Amino acid sequence: MALDRRERARLHRIQRQLAQEDPECRRRLRDYSERLAENSAPAAREPVPWAGVLLIWAAALAAALVLIAAAISSA
Repeated sequence: MALDRRERARLHRIQRQLAQEDPECRRRLRDYSERLAENSAPAAREPVPWAGVLLIWAAALAAALVLIAAAISSA
C-alpha cells in the first residue's frame, strides 16, 4: 500500500509526537525501522527446478505422441 506525500507527512508527524511522549514507543519505532531496512533488500530469485521443467516437457511430449499415434491408428 503506497502512501501519498500528505499521508506520509501526517504519519511522520504522528510518529514524532508518539516518540516524544513515550520513550518505549521511540525504541519500538527505531527497532521496527531497522528491521524494515534489513528486510527491504530485494529477495534473490529462486533457482528454477530444471528437473521439474524437464519432467513437464517429457509429459507433454509423451501426450502429444499418444495423440498422434491414436490419430494414425484410427485413420
